[in-house]
Amino acid sequence: MKTAAQIGKAIFRFAVGMFVRRLLISATVAAFISICCPVRSGTPKDPEYDAYQKRFAAFKQRNLPRVGTVVTAHGVVQGGKPGMFVPFDGGEIYIQVTREADVRKDNEIADRFFGRSVSVTGILQYFPATSPPPGIEGPVQLAPEHFFFDVAHVTITEEVPR
Repeated sequence: MKTAAQIGKAIFRFAVGMFVRRLLISATVAAFISICCPVRSGTPKDPEYDAYQKRFAAFKQRNLPRVGTVVTAHGVVQGGKPGMFVPFDGGEIYIQVTREADVRKDNEIADRFFGRSVSVTGILQYFPATSPPPGIEGPVQLAPEHFFFDVAHVTITEEVPR
């Protein structure tokens, strides 16, 4: 019969062995993923990202002077990261909720107009690029730089095909 000390040592050896096996498996999987699945999105050497950056810079230069004025955009309501948008002048203008009280209107607009050709009129606003708070390391999700209409002050009418 084994003593309690011998049983304890056996359990300890088993636990250490399991830990080492899991560590090796985790390291192998991480190495495989990093080799086989490189991160593309948003990297400086990505030609698609470079083209987007150039297109947005030109769009921004043309439209920053219009911020604060009434603008009308025509196009099909689509979805993006910050929310619904309408193509405009080689870029996009988002239709964005700025107050919790306007979520219902945003949902009604999405239900009624998503995927349809519309005319959207509102006061053009600009959301600048942001940086992560100091002391935060690693990937952080931030809202992208974009132009938008406040959903509370937007007028949308469906365009009838001719």
